[in-house]
Order: sequence, then structure tokens, then C-alpha cells
Amino acid sequence: MTRSASAPRAVQAIAFFLLAACGSSPAATLGRTTAEARTNSDDFFRALALRLGPLTRTERLKVVRPRYVRGSLVPSRIFDDTVIWTARNGPVRTLVVAGAPLADGRYLLDVRGDAAPPARVGESRHAMHLREIGGGVYEWSSSDELAVGAATPPQIDAMRQRFLAAGEGRSGAELRALWRRGLPRTTAALGRLFDMDSIATTILPDRSTALAFRVSMHTDRLATTYPDFAKYLAKYTSPARYRVVLEDYQGVPFATIVAGDDVLHVRVRTRDGVLQPLAGPARATSPDSLRMRMDFSSKVSLFTVGANGLVADVAPVRGATERGWSVHWRREPDWHFPLAVDHLMGAALRRPFTGEGIAMRIVARAGAGGQTLVARDFRMDVQEAAIVRWISALGNSAMSDVTVRVEQQKDRFMADAISALGADLAAQLGESTLTGESGR
Repeated sequence: MTRSASAPRAVQAIAFFLLAACGSSPAATLGRTTAEARTNSDDFFRALALRLGPLTRTERLKVVRPRYVRGSLVPSRIFDDTVIWTARNGPVRTLVVAGAPLADGRYLLDVRGDAAPPARVGESRHAMHLREIGGGVYEWSSSDELAVGAATPPQIDAMRQRFLAAGEGRSGAELRALWRRGLPRTTAALGRLFDMDSIATTILPDRSTALAFRVSMHTDRLATTYPDFAKYLAKYTSPARYRVVLEDYQGVPFATIVAGDDVLHVRVRTRDGVLQPLAGPARATSPDSLRMRMDFSSKVSLFTVGANGLVADVAPVRGATERGWSVHWRREPDWHFPLAVDHLMGAALRRPFTGEGIAMRIVARAGAGGQTLVARDFRMDVQEAAIVRWISALGNSAMSDVTVRVEQQKDRFMADAISALGADLAAQLGESTLTGESGR
């Protein structure tokens, strides 16, 4: 289910990226001078493109990876596997994968239990831990780190805020014209799959701007250049539907995202880069935390599966050395499965949401040697049961369609888009900007 929804989530990010050309380059925040910002911007987007682009895996990782994926929801299958783990310590198993760019342009992923923290741009480390709790219950935890250069966490956070502010004070027609001029490489790369069908803004008396846009996905366009990726998207992403509402704890919505039939609708309102409620008076600051509600469904194999009321608490991380977000899921949603498997429902699906629930942190954090790391930390409990094994079988069915060609084509598409965005933003630095000012 996660894989089948990945492309719509990418559309959300892509749509916001397209708005980046509507003012001074967001990458200008990444340095104290134009030259420093350009260097840091190059490093940041190059690291992302390397890690998300085509990957070369060592022979051991080619063996480990499918076993690890197949056992993710049924850990007993792999807990005593002698091939997968790089360390075994009592009830805990550990797998560490290191990534690094090679001189010939490839990105190599290797199983390395002794991998050090990333110290150079593009290096990564992925540590996954499985702990046996007992009674068929296991805890997964992981930490993924990617070195993205010398841009500090506050500078990266400032870039995010400038992205949010990019559409303020302009009409939809102005925005469309501005991004075509300011992001020519990005629009060309993304135009192979996506269209920005419409964009409308409402500039309010309180200086906030309400923004609504529609993005459509056209898998048929990829048929000549990425045929296998196109078929996979058509099979697993096109049937996916979801609705996401970001709201405060009084139920006031701050953003809505609705996707279905290869079309994405987004509504947001901002002022000075601060997310605002969709209706009512503007606020000087965002709430300390927000609630994210999600309903989703997707077709996998012969079945349509999904959930309503998947609720997460979203809180900002604003430490001295970290900037980002923490997300916690502590409430079991209303699951939707075929009637034939209703009798399998039980405590196993409630287990991940008990106690601390499912926890994830996505942050930029200061690392050693002046490197900043983009990191994702994750933990979740899994309780083995018939329903979980059934879900695992569905996931394995979808995974069987992820051939080497599908992955390579998907990775190439994403790497091209990110590289193009980085090149466009860097080109804005030190040159006449879209607003007629010099780069800052």
C-alpha cells in the first residue's frame, strides 16, 4: 500500500517545487553569500539526486533485500536468518547498509556492519533493528541518514519556509508564467508525467494568500522512455485514492489534499511562509502541533484495501541542532478489507498504535565535520497474526511487479527531476531574479 501511494505523494512535493520560481530563489537561504548558497545548493540537491537515482547494489545486498522485505510484517521468518543480519545481540538483530557515490557516477549500496556516520556529500547509512518482544510481537526501528553538505538545519528550514511563501501575493497566471521562466529544466523533466492543470489564488486583506491547484498524472507519456515504470504506475498508482486534511486540535483545517483518478487537488493558505487556517483570521504563528487525518484506498492484486480515519500528530522539531518534524500515529483507523478476511481481524492490527504508537522523525541535523544530515528515524511494533500475514502476502504480490527495470526507470525519473530542480534554483543565484532583484 505504501508503494502504490508513493507517486501521488511525490506529486504533492513536485507541485510545491514548481512554485519555487515565484520569488527570490529559495536556495538563497542556504548560505551567507551568493557563492556559499550556490555551493550548498549544489551539494544538497546533488546528494538527494544521488540517493534517489539509479542504485548499484552489491551481490550480498541483492540477496538480503528481498528476504528483508518479505519478512517485514512477519519477522519470525527472518529473525534467525543467518544471511540478513550484520549483528545479533540477544533479542536484537541489526542490518546496516552504507551508500556512497563512486567516481564513475554510480551510487553503491553495500551491507556493512562497521559503516561510519556519513561524512561526505552523498554518503548515507541505513541501520535497521528488529527486537523480539515475545508472544509473536516484534519492534522495528530504523535510522536513515544522508549527508547533504554544509547548509545548516536552520538554513534548510528557511528554504522550506520560502517554498511555502513562493505563491503569496500573485495571481495564478503570474505564477504559471514565473515558474516556466524560472524552472525550465524542472518543468521539462516533470512534464513527461505531470501537468499543472490549474492554479488559482485569492489574495486576502490580511496579506495572506489562499492557493488551490490541480495536478494530473499521465502515465501514457512515459511509455516510450520509461515503459516498465509507466505500467507499474498505471497498475498500482492510478487506482489509489486518498484524502488528507491537516488541522489544529479544534478541527480547523490548514490544508487539504485529495487524490484520485490520476488527479491531485491541493488547497493551502499562507502568510510570510506560515501555514494559515483555510478560513478565518490569519495567525502570526502556526500551532505548536497539528493533526493529520487521512482516508485512503488502493487496489492490490484482486482486492481493494484501505482505511478511514488514520490520524497522526504532527509536531515541529526546533532544536539547536535539528529542524524538522515528528509524526506519531496512536489511533487505529477503520480498516477496509474484503469480507472474506473479516474473520481475521483482531488485536494484531491495533498493536502498532498502542503505547507510543508508530513514530517517525524527519529532520535535518548537524553531523560531524560540518556535514548536515537529512535523517529519518522510525519505530513500529508488529504482532504476527493471520490478518498480518494476509496483508504481507498482498504486499509481496505488489513487490513481485517491482522488477529491476521498474526500479531503474523510477529512480532515473526522480533523479532527473531533482537534478533539474537543483540546476534551476542554482541558476537563479547571482543572476537577475524573477522579481528584478539581484540574487541574495
